[in-house]
This record gives sequence, C-alpha cells and structure tokens, in this order.
Amino acid sequence: MKILHFIDSLGYGGAETLLTNYIPELKEHDHVIVTFSDTNFYREITNQYACYNLDGNPVKNLFKIVSRLKKIIAKENIDIVHSHSYWTNIISRLATPKRKKLINHYHFADFDTMLSNYKVRLQLIIDKTIGHRNLRRVAVSDYVYGILKQHFPKGQNSCLPNFVNTPANSELKLYPYTKGTPLKIVAVGNIIHEKGYDVLLPAFEKLKQYPIKMDVFGEGDSMEIYINELHRRGITALKFCGKQKSTPALLQQYDLYCSCSTSETFGIALIEAVAAGLPVLISDIPAFKEIAPDSAYFFKKADSDDFFNKVTDIYQNGITAVASEYKYLLQKYSKPVFLEGLRDIYQH
Repeated sequence: MKILHFIDSLGYGGAETLLTNYIPELKEHDHVIVTFSDTNFYREITNQYACYNLDGNPVKNLFKIVSRLKKIIAKENIDIVHSHSYWTNIISRLATPKRKKLINHYHFADFDTMLSNYKVRLQLIIDKTIGHRNLRRVAVSDYVYGILKQHFPKGQNSCLPNFVNTPANSELKLYPYTKGTPLKIVAVGNIIHEKGYDVLLPAFEKLKQYPIKMDVFGEGDSMEIYINELHRRGITALKFCGKQKSTPALLQQYDLYCSCSTSETFGIALIEAVAAGLPVLISDIPAFKEIAPDSAYFFKKADSDDFFNKVTDIYQNGITAVASEYKYLLQKYSKPVFLEGLRDIYQH
C-alpha cells in the first residue's frame, strides 16, 4: 500500500517525533509526506521519501490547499491518507476520495481543555460537520480516546498510545536521588504556555536557600520573556537552556525529571525520562496520571506552592524509581506494540 502522511510541519514536537520514528519501520509500504510548512528537522529521514510542502495557511488558503492535496493523492496513487493535527484532519477529509481509507490522528485535547474558547467550540462544530465515509479517528492515549467517545460517539474511534523510541534490548538502570544532597532537575519541552513554566518562577524564588537547580531544554517565543524574568527576580538556579535533543545521556546527568504541563495528550518526554531511569515529579493532569509510574510524585497543576512543597520534600527525604513499574511502562509504550496496532489500523 501507499500511505500519505499529512502533518503541519516537521519541526520538533511529539507528533513529528512519532511520525519520523514509525515511517521507516513500515518497510512493507510506500510513503509520501505532506506538510503545510517547509520546516524540517528530520531531513536525514524524510529525504528517503517523496515530500510535498503545500506552503500555505490552512485557514486563509483552504480551498487552494484542498485542491493541491487532491492532486497529490491522485498523482501518487495513494491508498491511505493519515493526518496528524486539527487542520490536516479537516483538510484531509475534504481532499481524500470517499473510497480511500482516511485516518485522523488526535494529538490534541482542545475539545476538553479549551472548550470554553469560542474558536475551539467552532472547530468542534466543523469537526462534527465535515465527515468522510472511511474515516477512523485515532487517539494517542486513553484520555484522548475518552474525548473522542464523548464528542463523536457514533464514529469509528480507536486508541493507539504513543511510544518511546528506546534501543532494542537496552538495559534499564535506575538513578535514585539521595536525600540532602544537591538536587539537579531537568525538564524537556517547548517554551509555550501549556508547559506551565510560570509555576517555576515563584517556586525558585523560595528555593534560593536550597542546593536545588533546574535546567529546562526547549525552544519557543516565550524563552526571552522567562530569561528576563529570571534576571529581574535574581534567580540563578533555574535556567532555560534552549533546544537540545532529549537523550538518555543528557537526562542521566540529572537527579529528577519534572514536567509542569497544564495540558498534555500523552507525554513522550515523561516516558523518555522513565527509559533513562529517573524519578519523576509531574503535574496532576489526566494524561500523566494515565501513563506515569505509581512511584511518581504529583503536584497540583499551576500551583507554585505545591510544586515548592513537593520539591523540598524530595530534597529532604529522597526519591527512587521502582524497576518493575518502569519496565512495565517501557513495554506498554514500546515501538513494537505501537507498530502492531498501527498495522492493524491500516489493514482493517
């Protein structure tokens, strides 16, 4: 079969990481990649496939983009269209012939977390209105699957959890933190509002007396704002370090992984931290409660005082991971399990 994979861009992100990790494994199929943007940080992978850039805003140039995608589907003789974002989902329905199989992947939870926003309510109406005879909606977690079941109860909905791309047969080594020793915390994620980094500023003002440091790796338009605010508050133990690829070697330089996200649909960076053997401190959002180990420390999302309390508790009492929990999660969210599920979706 020939599969067209449709995504906003190939910048850094969970959906992009997922797509560029699974396509090379599906050697029994031919692949075509289509994006709205020419941003591409994965050329060593995508250069192996036919790639098209629609080069346009999906809202302002809707009909033009639909027309271009229709032509690509016909030219490449596509059997399955697989899209990965809100607007790629909608446009794929308008462009894909009704006899073709269409898969819309849901990597977002806006229909739960942002439904008070009138624009999101409008997007939900559009999603409900524009259909396709052979459409299957695919959720990246049980949490997102519940959202799909709520809003599209008569649709064909599936749950296919994301995976972490760990080397085959890699050994799990745990890195417990010993109480009272200098504590080094790491966070990985784009510098955007949903990552909840605002909670760190007042907390680290109060943590100045403790030997606790935190590095945040990621890029985004808000980075300069955070850096300036750190200078204004005289905070030196918290640093925004820019983009760096999340690897076991990087994560294992730290004692604790942290995510302050106020909204996630899965949490690939969290499972990467599990693969690196780090204890974790995370916000109590539904997606994290679903995939985190039982030994994880949770704090109330957007609650700086609770974050401070949990960090100081870890410093005073230590924290360690539980090997059996970590091994279970790494098996559950492994590439082979994901590929088996994806192949089943493609075939049925």
